Amino acid sequence: MSKSTTPLPKYVEINGIKWTPALIKERISNSDIAVKKALLRIWNWQTEDEKYTHSTNQTNGVGFNGIDAEILTSFAEQLNKKGWLSPKQIAIARKKLMKYSNQIYVHHIAAQFVAMADEYGI
Repeated sequence: MSKSTTPLPKYVEINGIKWTPALIKERISNSDIAVKKALLRIWNWQTEDEKYTHSTNQTNGVGFNGIDAEILTSFAEQLNKKGWLSPKQIAIARKKLMKYSNQIYVHHIAAQFVAMADEYGI
């Protein structure tokens, strides 16, 4: 697969909302649902081996960093299995997930825009 030459936009507008890393941080700060969605989104970018070992062993620019991998993987697994996190877990996840706002923007929000731009030659 070739790498796109389409530059990343400063924001992506979806349904009238201008998505930026700052807006993602704001959503994570103010919404438990956003915390859960961000947690699962980033966890899904971990490799299967990283999920299994609760660690980070590849430098691929996505997923949790080495410091957060163990605890955030355990939170994601609990959320998937039981459907909930405790208020304390939400607070810990919220604090840790703030640093991943750019990753979510680049690999989720803007990636959709770039794929569409490439497909339609925009």
